[in-house]
Amino acid sequence: MKSKSSQERKGQIDRLKGLLSRDEEDINVDLIPWIQDRLYILYGLEGMDVSELQKSAAEDDVRSDNQVASDTPESKATTNQSESEPRLITAEELAEHITEEKQIWLSILGKVYDVTTGMAYYGPKSGSYRFYAGKDASPCFSSGKNNAEGAAEALEEWEGKKLLAVLEWSEFYEKHETYKYLGLLVGSKYYDEGGNETEVRKIIMGKAEEAKVVAERAKEEKKKARLEKKKKLQEEREKKKKNQA
Repeated sequence: MKSKSSQERKGQIDRLKGLLSRDEEDINVDLIPWIQDRLYILYGLEGMDVSELQKSAAEDDVRSDNQVASDTPESKATTNQSESEPRLITAEELAEHITEEKQIWLSILGKVYDVTTGMAYYGPKSGSYRFYAGKDASPCFSSGKNNAEGAAEALEEWEGKKLLAVLEWSEFYEKHETYKYLGLLVGSKYYDEGGNETEVRKIIMGKAEEAKVVAERAKEEKKKARLEKKKKLQEEREKKKKNQA
């Protein structure tokens, strides 16, 4: 039997998640970072998986901070660069960008993004995702182990299903409305000094893409089975009506 304190925490989790599910005009967006941080604490106390919470938190930052990046010479330069050839960015340069003044950058699977508009999440003071700023911590997007050990895990040794979460996060940043793609993290396990994709990254992406196809196929088969079951039940009801007539 669950303790009273555990039941109360579960109730708080449900209420807070209910707040986040409201329409933009029905919630004070300034409260979203606080709500997310509170949910992290409650999830930890209950021993719950935070991976789903992490993804929803990042998606909510579109509502909480939809402003454009600051109009600085550096931001203009990086924007123009991304429209032509990929900019080649070193780990040292990436590590410098962890504040609003210098912009906040992060890398996933070797692709660098400016996430300054997500200051509430990636900011150095209280951002829930501040660990990701200034580095490539690709494994952590799936494992949730937000530390140096977690960031150093070898993705190429993972199973495709586990890699799929990293791929989905990569696509999230790629399609984001306000985060900007800047270039490639060179001299990393994903891109060499010249900006060429490494064999390790090819292995990772191959496994992840294969897992994505398998997942989509399973989803379609599940949908098909559900429709067939519904059709069969409908036919049985029609047959029963005819027999009763």
